[in-house]
Amino acid sequence: MNIPAFPTDLNFKHQQGMTLRDYFAAQAMQTALAYRRNQFETDQTDGGDWDEFFSIIAEESYTIANAMMKAREE
Repeated sequence: MNIPAFPTDLNFKHQQGMTLRDYFAAQAMQTALAYRRNQFETDQTDGGDWDEFFSIIAEESYTIANAMMKAREE
């Protein structure tokens, strides 16, 4: 269940704001950015394709978030 991370209604009737999955992804993104940026800059002599880099980070962040959501169900 993808409940709000910061619910405005304690009965969860209104799904407003950031979801828990989005919150997990945002937290994972910080580590992914820190880890992968140096690797990306080192591998790219021309400065790299930043759009591609950010797409990769977003995908990785949600992959981690999905795993965290699954772990919560167990």
